Amino acid sequence: MAEKEKPLLMNELTLGEKIALAQVAGLPGFEVVVKLIESGCNRAVANTINLSPEDANYKQILEARHQYSHAVNTFTRLVRDSINYHIQYGAVELAQEQTEKEAVEK
Repeated sequence: MAEKEKPLLMNELTLGEKIALAQVAGLPGFEVVVKLIESGCNRAVANTINLSPEDANYKQILEARHQYSHAVNTFTRLVRDSINYHIQYGAVELAQEQTEKEAVEK
């Protein structure tokens, strides 16, 4: 099994961008986007599973559909994990920044 990939833009997003991402993820419409993406992943898997072994070129079609399904699901997982990473560590950075600001003000 491959080792876990590092989050996208791991050291590149600013704190402001992480906060903006968290705000977007908290919007009701974001769950609709997630639902659409998950539906696409499920469809890719279903298209692979529902292939009949009696179809012409079964092995080639199965291999192509499996590769597509794997790529779609891997990419989706990477994006979701990256979003969660940035939101989590953005909150930590914000808390540290506020703590440092309060310490300077005292």
